Amino acid sequence: MTAIRQCRRAHGALGAAQAIAFACGGVLGTALVDSFRWLLGSPTAAFAIVFCVEAVLFLAAAGLAVRARTGSRISSPTSSAVTA
Repeated sequence: MTAIRQCRRAHGALGAAQAIAFACGGVLGTALVDSFRWLLGSPTAAFAIVFCVEAVLFLAAAGLAVRARTGSRISSPTSSAVTA
């Protein structure tokens, strides 16, 4: 498989993962707000709890992104050809 084909496949998988996460995020966020509203009886507290959960998840995702960025790098065909 050529490097260009691998990049296209990787970008396609990334796009699919983002679309699935976007759809699931809306559904799960709504379900959590409704559940906490039912349990606590307060829409304000329900939204605050869900917002805090989303903030923690965002920080975890940002940490993973930084870790992936500073981790091992995949060498491109041009960089390996230059060093060889």
